[in-house]
Amino acid sequence: MDPETIITPTNNGPLHVRGRFRVVLPSGRELETDGETWLCRCGASRDKPFCDGSHRRVGFAAAEARPAAVSQAGAEAELDAAEQEDDRFQSVGAADDVGEGELVGCEVDGEPIVVGRVDGCLYAIGGLCSHGQARLAEGELEGGLVVCPRHGGAFDIRSGAPARAPVRTPLPRYAVKVEGGQVLVSRQPLAEPREAR
Repeated sequence: MDPETIITPTNNGPLHVRGRFRVVLPSGRELETDGETWLCRCGASRDKPFCDGSHRRVGFAAAEARPAAVSQAGAEAELDAAEQEDDRFQSVGAADDVGEGELVGCEVDGEPIVVGRVDGCLYAIGGLCSHGQARLAEGELEGGLVVCPRHGGAFDIRSGAPARAPVRTPLPRYAVKVEGGQVLVSRQPLAEPREAR
């Protein structure tokens, strides 16, 4: 197929597929896609073959991420490197780049995230709609609701909870802090989506 199709495994998550491709469902129905989508690798998605974020809930560890046997010296070197990289947060850009009522898309460890500012506070939730697999950063922030650009469903940015049909599955929410003018988003989602305040 043209143009080139690129498949990239994300860190302990889905396959990120970009380009033009066709997905053949078990029913025989075919979905033509020209753009991007995320395909489940963990087997726990309720929207197979598409990812719905379940890999986080089940603690999926991809084969390439599982530790291999290493020498003592190699293990010590890996431990030193891990300690240096063991920050629980990742910088995703300047705080000034996220205006009031605006959304900014980013990736944290290969996972799409959307950051928005509501009433002066920054929030972050999963950046991929759990219904239509659209990038939420391409949607709108209406009050505290992130509106999906594909089908108009909405999620509460403060909690990740579904707020308007057709979405039903909540999105993970992430801790956000600002240091040195930079927005930092937690590498791991918070335990469970919470109710909106």
